[in-house]
Amino acid sequence: MPYARAILSEPRDRRPELTIELRGLDFVQQSRALTDGEVDAVPVPWCGVAVSDVEALLLAVARGDAIAFLPAAAAWLYPRPGVSYVLVADAVPTTAALAWRATSHNRSAIVALRAAARAVVSST
Repeated sequence: MPYARAILSEPRDRRPELTIELRGLDFVQQSRALTDGEVDAVPVPWCGVAVSDVEALLLAVARGDAIAFLPAAAAWLYPRPGVSYVLVADAVPTTAALAWRATSHNRSAIVALRAAARAVVSST
């Protein structure tokens, strides 16, 4: 997510009492951490295919049902037969979203993170 650092620094500057951290989690870890309540929000890339995890996405690609634009690291993190990774140097930025548990919607960290994301994205 190209704006992640800017989005996280915004609420840190405005609300230093909030604890906001960026963790390096893969797709499956993100889903589990969000479901288990370990984290309050995760970036979610939109891929257009209804899948529940990266394995299902790569299976859809291998079957020819979908294409996916993934980070360059996916080529070495998820090598799969039938899946080719091609660097697209001039690709436009991807659409991403934040997801959080419904019970965390009004938590101050989530409110601050949403406001920061809006501010950073609207300023670019």
